[in-house]
Amino acid sequence: MIHVHISAREHDQAHVASCKLRIAPAGGLALLRDRLAEQLRISVRWAEEKDLFIGHIKAYLQWGEEDALMLSTTGGAVEVKGSALPEAEPGEAEVGVTAIVFGGDLYQVEDRLEGISAALAGQYGDWCEFEHDCHHHHHHHEGETCSDPNCS
Repeated sequence: MIHVHISAREHDQAHVASCKLRIAPAGGLALLRDRLAEQLRISVRWAEEKDLFIGHIKAYLQWGEEDALMLSTTGGAVEVKGSALPEAEPGEAEVGVTAIVFGGDLYQVEDRLEGISAALAGQYGDWCEFEHDCHHHHHHHEGETCSDPNCS
């Protein structure tokens, strides 16, 4: 099981949400990078279909103290920058995604991040357990926990 931490809040007119998970990159970091980039491209299409405006979506893939790739989009092409992939594959990597979206509601952005996480985990035969920080009242899905003891 992969534990996914999601944090979401409103900031001015924007919906800001982020997720973080650790994953064993079965198939290698290059494949994980490509799948993460594809999820950002899917997010652009998702925003277009929902008539939302992407301020930006940034993601990182980190496998060492300083070794990381950064992926980003502002609604167009996905850019990839960062370290060269290592020759020896790591046993685990951290993935983080932050989305700033205008329009719609915060729940939609949280659901998109859950979808990204589940897609990455599902590629490896794992499933996700979601934990949310409660900066707002949100809905719960099966297998979800909330880190706020005051959350019901």
